[in-house]
Amino acid sequence: TRFALGVEVASQFTQDTEGAEDAIIDVETTTTLLSLEHGFADIWSASIEIPFVSHDGGFLDELIDDYHDALGLPDGGRKSRPRDEILVRWQDARGVRRALTDGAAEFGDIRIGFARALVREADRTTAIRLGLELPTGNVDALTGNDGIDVSLAWHLTDRRLLEGWGWTLHTALGVLAQVDRDQLYDGDGENFVGFGNLTLAWPL
Repeated sequence: TRFALGVEVASQFTQDTEGAEDAIIDVETTTTLLSLEHGFADIWSASIEIPFVSHDGGFLDELIDDYHDALGLPDGGRKSRPRDEILVRWQDARGVRRALTDGAAEFGDIRIGFARALVREADRTTAIRLGLELPTGNVDALTGNDGIDVSLAWHLTDRRLLEGWGWTLHTALGVLAQVDRDQLYDGDGENFVGFGNLTLAWPL
């Protein structure tokens, strides 16, 4: 049985206009994730993840602006917005569809997972994971999508490939399906979405 508590802080900014549709995301999100995983029958495991999500103006804007300036990187329009203020808005020809102008802090969508190990070696493991995301978050506070999602993914953890540098490779490829159409985009979202991630980890 494995128990974990993690905190992740992300500063997000994007602004885009296409036809009558306009979207801006300027927010800092702190996610506190409580997870529990239990193995059984040698190759199977079950898990649950309970997130608590906080959106606000944050404190990282100045640090990120200074970083971009020091390296001569584009800021993607960040400087067009006041620092450390929150604004999330999506609108189209029908008007404002979603908006968040004040901070919000609520529980997010709970995720339940089942996994079966395929390869279990000292320096390499692969597994197939089935996930179920439940609509326990608040769509108006942007902590959930008010829909039921099911995912199926292949996961790899490999310490062998880059062992000469001391790195560990984590990667996943999968597909997500909406069983119950979410309300985050008023039912306009895709039914099936492919996803993937790649992470390099170096122990301290």
